[in-house]
Amino acid sequence: MEDISKLELAAHLIMAPPSQVSFQDRKDAEFFFMRLREGALSVDSCRQILETTQNHFLMFELARSLVARMLKEWTKFNQEDIRNIALYLLNFPVVHQDLPNFVSTEMFHSAAMIIKRNSLVAHENTFADLLSILETFFNNENQKLQSFALQIIELVATEFSTIWRSSNISITWDFHLNAKKQFEDVLLKQLMQLSLRTLSNLLSTSPDLNSIIEQQICDKFLRVASLIFCWNFSPKYLYLHFKVIISALRSNTFRPPESWHELFKDTSIITFFMQMHSRIRFNERLCENSMVCLTQLASLIGDALGPSGPIAVVMPLVGNLGERRLATVMGGISDEPVSSRKPILHDLYVQTFVSQMIDLFSDMVLDHEMVSLSLVIYKLFTCHPILIFERFPDELLHRFVDFKNDQTYSSALGNLFQVWRPLLRSAHIFNENISVLIESHNVAIIETFIKSVLSPPFGNREKPTSGEIYDENEDEEDDRILFMDILCDIGFFCLYSIDYFVDFVTRAIVQRLVELTSLNLQTVDSKQLEIWQEDFHWILLIIGHFIRHNSYSYIGNIPEELALKCLKGYQSGEFTKFDDFSPLFQNCIDNPPFNPANYPGRLDPVTLISTQILSWFSLEHQMLIKLDPNASLLSPTLCQTSLWQFSLLMIVLTPPSSPLEEDSSFAKEGEEDNWGEDQSRISVKYLPSIPPKSALSAQIIQMSLEKMFTILTKMPGEKKLCSDVIKLLISLAEYRPLELAENENLYSLFSGIDFSNLPARRQFVKAIVLMGGMLELPILRQRIHETILQPLIQRFLALCEARDSIVNSRLTDLFECFTGIADAGQADTARTLFKFLQPVYERCIPLIRNCSQSQPLIVSILAFLKSNTDVLFFYVESKEDIQSYHNLLIGVINAYKDTQLQRFASFENATDDEQQTQDLTTFIEILCLAITKTYLPLDLSEASAIDSAKVSLHGLEILLPMMSEDLLKIPLLCTSFFRLLIFISDIAPEAIVQVSEQMLNGFLGCVQSALDNTFGIERVRSALEIVNNFASHCVLQIQKGQQVSPLLAENILKFIPKIFELAMQFSCELEIFNEATSTLFTLIGLNQNFILKRLILKSLHFRFKFKQNLHILGIESSCDDAAVSIICQEKRRILCDIRSSDFKTNSRMGGISPHSSARHHREAFPRLIRDALAECKLRAYDVDVVAVTYRPGLVNCLKVGIEHAICFARNYYRPLIPIHHMRAHALIARLLFSELNYPFISLLISGGHCILCIVYSPVDFKILLDTKSGSPGECLDKLARELGLQQLNGHFGVALEQIAKSYIKGNLDKPHYTLTLPKADISQDLDFDSIKGRYLRIIRDKLKNNKNDEIADLCAAIQVKKFLVPPPHFCTDNGVMIAWAGLEIFNRKENDKIYWPNELPDFILASHKSPIGPRIELNKK
Repeated sequence: MEDISKLELAAHLIMAPPSQVSFQDRKDAEFFFMRLREGALSVDSCRQILETTQNHFLMFELARSLVARMLKEWTKFNQEDIRNIALYLLNFPVVHQDLPNFVSTEMFHSAAMIIKRNSLVAHENTFADLLSILETFFNNENQKLQSFALQIIELVATEFSTIWRSSNISITWDFHLNAKKQFEDVLLKQLMQLSLRTLSNLLSTSPDLNSIIEQQICDKFLRVASLIFCWNFSPKYLYLHFKVIISALRSNTFRPPESWHELFKDTSIITFFMQMHSRIRFNERLCENSMVCLTQLASLIGDALGPSGPIAVVMPLVGNLGERRLATVMGGISDEPVSSRKPILHDLYVQTFVSQMIDLFSDMVLDHEMVSLSLVIYKLFTCHPILIFERFPDELLHRFVDFKNDQTYSSALGNLFQVWRPLLRSAHIFNENISVLIESHNVAIIETFIKSVLSPPFGNREKPTSGEIYDENEDEEDDRILFMDILCDIGFFCLYSIDYFVDFVTRAIVQRLVELTSLNLQTVDSKQLEIWQEDFHWILLIIGHFIRHNSYSYIGNIPEELALKCLKGYQSGEFTKFDDFSPLFQNCIDNPPFNPANYPGRLDPVTLISTQILSWFSLEHQMLIKLDPNASLLSPTLCQTSLWQFSLLMIVLTPPSSPLEEDSSFAKEGEEDNWGEDQSRISVKYLPSIPPKSALSAQIIQMSLEKMFTILTKMPGEKKLCSDVIKLLISLAEYRPLELAENENLYSLFSGIDFSNLPARRQFVKAIVLMGGMLELPILRQRIHETILQPLIQRFLALCEARDSIVNSRLTDLFECFTGIADAGQADTARTLFKFLQPVYERCIPLIRNCSQSQPLIVSILAFLKSNTDVLFFYVESKEDIQSYHNLLIGVINAYKDTQLQRFASFENATDDEQQTQDLTTFIEILCLAITKTYLPLDLSEASAIDSAKVSLHGLEILLPMMSEDLLKIPLLCTSFFRLLIFISDIAPEAIVQVSEQMLNGFLGCVQSALDNTFGIERVRSALEIVNNFASHCVLQIQKGQQVSPLLAENILKFIPKIFELAMQFSCELEIFNEATSTLFTLIGLNQNFILKRLILKSLHFRFKFKQNLHILGIESSCDDAAVSIICQEKRRILCDIRSSDFKTNSRMGGISPHSSARHHREAFPRLIRDALAECKLRAYDVDVVAVTYRPGLVNCLKVGIEHAICFARNYYRPLIPIHHMRAHALIARLLFSELNYPFISLLISGGHCILCIVYSPVDFKILLDTKSGSPGECLDKLARELGLQQLNGHFGVALEQIAKSYIKGNLDKPHYTLTLPKADISQDLDFDSIKGRYLRIIRDKLKNNKNDEIADLCAAIQVKKFLVPPPHFCTDNGVMIAWAGLEIFNRKENDKIYWPNELPDFILASHKSPIGPRIELNKK
């Protein structure tokens, strides 16, 4: 009783008001209960006190303590005790009436934890007990017990879907997954059915749910239903296209297994939830969970809809219609007419859902339902194939498309627009009435949006109130960013209603421009002016997203739909066709505004838009340049939008740089022809354009430069506007560089601008330098240099000599300009720019020392050096330049150390001081970039590489003593510092072993702090990567037989316990867990005597020792064939041999293209591996060894095979064996002929080789005879080409062989054209070029008439000279030979040729050449 009194007193202290309890008493009570939660009381004691006490908080804590003690000592309890305790907790709230909700909830939660923990040991009894007590509660007329039952279901389901972090009680990740799988297989559906039955009974007796307890039951049911409908079922592994699987997994769908089919077979569940929602929709709390249930029911897919329903059709807005059709076919839906096909459950389910949804929401949608309803519609379209809607009955489909609500919130608009996109794209698959309806609604959507942003007469936008008008000078995102998503959608919709949209905006622009020319600034109202500006701003925004967006596909630079509209109109005569658009566009610029109504012909949409934008461009130019009084009409926002729109228009009107093939522009392979039948195509050259180097183009460039100059000089305070000026300049420099550079005004206008005063000076100077880099004429480059760039250097040198107070500010601006120059560095301009900036480099160190109090200047100098190190230094190859830059960085480090680092020596409370440490962060980034030069460029000498490492180590040496915990709590600084440590450990680990012991201890001390999670979880990952890098370096040194630094090895091995702890602690955080286990394994590899490594390797060797039927996976990708094979060691069985070749591409390319073949391999290998496993009826884990070709061959192709092999070996923890391609060809004979023993002689003849060699072992070959020049395959291909033969199966030589065989079969006598070959001399190599030359002379001298008989005769003669016609299947490239070679090497335990799972590399170097072995030197005598 005394113990109970203490417990109740502690509970009273915690629950008492703060004014009645001292701080120390409450703290002591909290500590008391913390000990209690750790299991201080036995289970019996907890039960005894629970039966005695009346304190509710103590009951709550005792329930937690009881389950904690049980889980901690689980093995001490027998099954009967566990079942009794679980039942006791479940019945406790029933026995003890009127408990507070938090107590009963904790009792049920504790029982749920016990049920989950016991589920894998005795799930049948455990689940049976749970179902029994739930049945009892549900069948009781007491509604409170029914509420308890629903609460229990919710807590149990939540528990099984939740991951415990309980490594201290021996609960693993696998346990959670297995328990969840067991629960969903056995119990989840039954719990759902019990819940449905209970609520159905309630609704039948109390349809209005008037009482509080009835509403509580309904609320708990909806929470249970939403939890189950959102359940993440264990995935079903299917051999499907990867893209479909990924899309399915990404989508938050309701995908129950086939066992749930009974629940959905009659679609009554839809009726139930729709009717329930109609009763509770006015209760916002209940409505929220109800809408969640409807949303998930809308996403129902998978096996629960029956075996004939699609199972791989989840492709939410991914890919084109063809991919959706593919997914539908994979789901088993045929293309037969709807009328002749029996409806499947999937169709009936979606149709029922849509029909009842329309009935429920067509009359009214409440405010709190709007967003959820839009999500329901979104789920319907993204989770079901579009063809399901095509199979709707016409009346239902018409109602669905017509279903809308006029009051849609912006938050819901995005979901509805995402639905409308696929429906609009697929309009053509529906019948004509529905297609017309979709198109009419599309027009309505566009019209509604445009009217919402425009004022009368074209719109209905209300005048803004004074509170809605914002100051344009405020730092806010402009409308292009704020409304980007919705504008992109509207732009896309407009492409499907081109006529309506172009007509609307043309009329709007014409009227607004007429208003502009007639406005009188003296009488115009300011509000009227704001309305005009806002209207035109939105018109330009919408047009910009209509004519250009990254998601469109283009013909030339025009969206495909828009270009096809124009071209078809030219062909039919609907639109006027121009040979030259310049006169029309010139008229728009000279005489704005242009009214298309006065033009005699009908203009195409692109031309119409272009004429209006050019008219506006001209008027705007007049107002800005000619100081027109109406210039005040141009607000900064309108000017920004105008510049952006004009840059897009100039891209659209720029002809493609290379001529387009007419057919390839709009009839892509595998797609339907957009032109229809019997229609000849018109050339894309007729599309609207402004040709480069034309007079009109020069005039527009001139006007653009004048406008940019005016804005930069007269409106420099408008930073966003000036930034858009720079973007326009960059766009012109990219699409019309020569015209821009040749324009005299570029130099005359910009020579008078002080670039250092521009708000976007860095980007501006970068644009100028990039433009110069695009020019081929040296004279133009020199002019840019002398007129624009050289004055910057001169101004800089003058300022360096000055001593007035504003020098530092001006120098800061100039350094930003120089940073722009460094940003523009490219491979062909880097050396020139590096030399140009030498005067700046020379003055960096003096400026750091002399201007140490000016942090903005120091930051700008470091930012300049960072850009140089990142960009220019990357391309520098001269050793002299590299050494000079290293010396510069050393000097900068020393200067920064002497003048700046003392600021950080006692830096405290630095959490919010990122601005104060900006220069230090940049300084560290320079050190990071400097060390990356160690490996780049490839011809960098070893001495220079060491110098790069020394630069960074020198900087690190001065940083380590001052890097306190307070300083490293600044996020950006901490990130940069640990990036430097990672780079050093990865790129130059050999350099770190040469530093002092004090520096190494400081380095590893920072790592230790990070492992202790002092700086956050990301830095834990960084520290693990650093330790892994050092451990890998030490292991590599051991493998090379080199000395390992004892100090480094000893210190990193001390991390093993901590990293093991991290692996256990973060077992649920996959990224940390994977990094920790990988690092741990590498550390174990470093310590050869560590027991864990012995156990792991011993288990692997035990598997291979006692398993007689080893399965070897062979992957071949040396040329254009992708091949996969699996062989079994037992009886040398070939289980499968699968190959894939891209003959079509080879034929089109006129031979093998390495890049095309590599792309084919990348697409084919996932499928080939899946098919191979399926054909062999094996799982991936049944494969014991992986073998892959790594040389010789086409490097691009080899890399693909190597990547897939490494990925497979790493995922399934299997050894990997790299195979020499030519050796595998020789070794396959031992697979086919078991009597063939080592050594044996092999003759290898192929397209690139002819080798006679002795084979002593799988890895020991000696060459007897090789080719002196040429090869058999190259010889045959060359002769076949000379004869004019066509490729067969992608090869010319095959065609020659077929003709020869046909000829010889009918002409058994000796062919006419024969050559006498020299006798083979084993001391001399074969000369195939000589053979080829003789036949080429015959072809050119004697076959002048190109007679078929003579060609066939000659083919036969050539074929006779072939040394061997090998069996085709096993002597062409195949996976069997690779798998067999791997088995040969593995059985002989050639350990230096095997990568064991613990030492798998990130890559294996592929090579296009590799001798099969050394040459045997024979005595000629």
